[in-house]
Amino acid sequence: MRPRILGTLATAAATVLLAAACSSGSGSSSGPVTINWWTWDPNQAAAYQLCANAFEKANPDITVKITQYDVSDLFTKLTADMVAGDAPDAFQDSVQYFPSYAKQGQLLPLDSYISSSNYKLSQFSVGADA
Repeated sequence: MRPRILGTLATAAATVLLAAACSSGSGSSSGPVTINWWTWDPNQAAAYQLCANAFEKANPDITVKITQYDVSDLFTKLTADMVAGDAPDAFQDSVQYFPSYAKQGQLLPLDSYISSSNYKLSQFSVGADA
């Protein structure tokens, strides 16, 4: 896939995950919440922060903390934190690590969250590999 398409899909997945993580089925608030998002791309961290700012404005009890690590440090720390049960709420994954994290049950399927939120994935186009 082209980098732009991957970036769009990553942003869409992050948005859905943030929305899913923030929704409570009971409709009651349990107080302020912080969602931790880790990324390895310093160029995308700024774009994610713009999205997080808008999300926080619409959801004043929720803070999105974006942490950017060097790519090799991110996956080392992420793996260690997964083992320790202290992984972030969301992170920018890599095709290199995706199969391993999926096999270990470290990735949450978003299908039911997407369905229940009526989030329209059709707004994103998927292009052919470049």
